[in-house]
Amino acid sequence: MKHQFKLVVLGVLISTYGLAADVKKATEPCKAIKEACEAAGFVQGGAKDGKGLWVNCFQPIMQGTTHPKTKLPLPTVDAQQVAACKKTQPKPADKKAGK
Repeated sequence: MKHQFKLVVLGVLISTYGLAADVKKATEPCKAIKEACEAAGFVQGGAKDGKGLWVNCFQPIMQGTTHPKTKLPLPTVDAQQVAACKKTQPKPADKKAGK
């Protein structure tokens, strides 16, 4: 009985490690886009000045648009990276369903 319990615990630990690795791998493309925005001069809380990390850079890159109040040029980001990041983000309908 103790042996079976140990096997179950080991199986859970292995599964958890695998899921954590998948989550990290899934967020890497988004992290790279965020870092590109930061390298271009966009900062957290900078939206009032047209230099907001999320409003003026990340979201426009993800949407393939520009924000009218953006004061800095958007960094060049590989389209494959954007597509990979989009796969990790819930769609607007998914967000509503989760509430």
